[in-house]
Formats: sequence, C-alpha cells, structure tokens
Amino acid sequence: MWRGYEEITPWAPREGRTIPMRIGVLTHIKFPIIQPFAGGLEAFTHDVTLGLRARGHAVTLFAKGGSAAQLQAVAVPDE
Repeated sequence: MWRGYEEITPWAPREGRTIPMRIGVLTHIKFPIIQPFAGGLEAFTHDVTLGLRARGHAVTLFAKGGSAAQLQAVAVPDE
C-alpha cells in the first residue's frame, strides 16, 4: 500500500518551512559578477545567488575572479 509523503520523509517541510539545500551556481568566465553588470546574465546570477542565500540555502558561486565580494564567489581561472 502506498504511504504518504509525510510518512516516508519525516524531515519534510511543514506549513511554510523549507529544507535548506546546497546549491552550486556556474556562470561564464568572460565577465565578473559585479555592478555595473555587463549584461543580463550577470545581473540574473547576482540576484539569484543572493536571493537563494536569503532563503537560507548554502550557495556556492563559481565565477570570474573580481566578482562582488558579497557573493563570495570561487574564482575560476580563465585560460
């Protein structure tokens, strides 16, 4: 017999709670993620990274060196 989601996963979120995730965000290495943004991808990456962290997730951003300090990006060497 099928068991409900709550029964299978006792750690499941209840009424508005979320489960923190570890998330890796990869972006190109042509431009650093810093204002003023070179384009839409950089602005989107900046906003998503900070937004996910604000929700309690652990986000690691892999981007070009020189990205904004608040992003705590892991610098990817450009060859």
